[in-house]
Order: sequence, then C-alpha cells, then structure tokens
Amino acid sequence: MYVGDVARVMVTALGETASFGKRYDLCGPHVCTLRQLVEYVCAVTGRAAADRRPFADGLSLLQAWLLEHLPGPLMTRDNVRSMQVPNVCAAGCLLPFDLAPQALEAIAPSYLAP
Repeated sequence: MYVGDVARVMVTALGETASFGKRYDLCGPHVCTLRQLVEYVCAVTGRAAADRRPFADGLSLLQAWLLEHLPGPLMTRDNVRSMQVPNVCAAGCLLPFDLAPQALEAIAPSYLAP
C-alpha cells in the first residue's frame, strides 16, 4: 500500500462526515510476497538479485533474537512472527471514496532508481 494513497484516504475522510467512526481496509492494487518485493527492488535499483533462501523458522527467530539485542534493533522476534501471517485485504477490496490505488510499479522507480 502506497503511503500517498493512505494520506489521500485520510484527508478525504476528514471532510466526509459519513466516514466518522468508520474503519477502512486499505490495500494496494495487487498482492505481493516479500520475495517478489525484494526481487523487484533489486531489479529497479540494479542490484544483483542473488538467490535468497529463507531461513528455517528456528534460525529466523535466533537471528532476530540476536538483532533485537543490538542498539536500535533492526529486527525482533515479533517482526519474524508478523511476517508469517498474511497481511492482505479481501479479494476485490477497493479504496473508499472512489479513489484508485497506485501500483507499486508506478511509484517505486521514482525513489528507488539510482
């Protein structure tokens, strides 16, 4: 979900009294896996997309435990657990107020390209 889309929905909701007290599921136009996102970022930035294999759950938690004990933790065990749960909206979920979500491919190159 592009942060600019979240901001557009919030600004629009502030001006719509019908939105008061409501909750909105905000989603981008398509579902991506973390692997797909990493590969896309590597392609756009010109970095080598080496074969990245995920750690087994136990090794991921061990790595996160080590990282969470560093100053300014880069990763925590809670981060690992949250990445194991799908974080997607229901199929066909649209933005409220007839706003169209921006595709990753339309936005990301403007701040990722070298």
